[in-house]
Amino acid sequence: MILIGICGESGSGKTLTSEIIARKLNCQVYHLDDLQKEVEVWKRRSFLKKFTVPTNDTNGDVRVVIDPRLKGKRMSSKAVENLYEKIKMSALKSIIMKRILKQRVSNAKYFIIEGTQLPVYVPLNMLDIKILMSRDYFFRERDVLKRDNISEEEFREREEYDKPKIKLCKGFKNVINNNGTKGELEANIQNILNREIDNERSI
Repeated sequence: MILIGICGESGSGKTLTSEIIARKLNCQVYHLDDLQKEVEVWKRRSFLKKFTVPTNDTNGDVRVVIDPRLKGKRMSSKAVENLYEKIKMSALKSIIMKRILKQRVSNAKYFIIEGTQLPVYVPLNMLDIKILMSRDYFFRERDVLKRDNISEEEFREREEYDKPKIKLCKGFKNVINNNGTKGELEANIQNILNREIDNERSI
């Protein structure tokens, strides 16, 4: 199975690119944003119910909780949030690996994973084809503000948060500059598929 990874900043065209490739190769796409939301919904509820008990203490935080696993040790809300994020990351990695295995067992020829968090949750050496999406800041900000209904400040904060992940993908062999039309994007994608998969295969 050929595993395709697509990374890039918010608004760079990762989702559209993955959908175009999926259509051309007749394969499935897993969007990391969707997976994160899925884990967020059930894991936080399960975590809070299983491992924490609210208290009336404030201690300088919004609330303090007791972690039953630590024999009643009190933890600030920030410490609990950090612990939760570690558990969520572990759960997300496990889900992704299981879905990759499921695709391999089903004898799928191709499988696509896309998301800014790609290098965080998927070992890059597992990817057979790596694609980095690039797009001018102006276009990305304009589209993301409209799509996600966020402010310019929130977009800048997201940019800063994502920088370390994007840096890990800078060495990707295939870079698509997505500042043109959809037709130009499709042509760039086709060139990559022709080069990376099989020059003799008609896609």
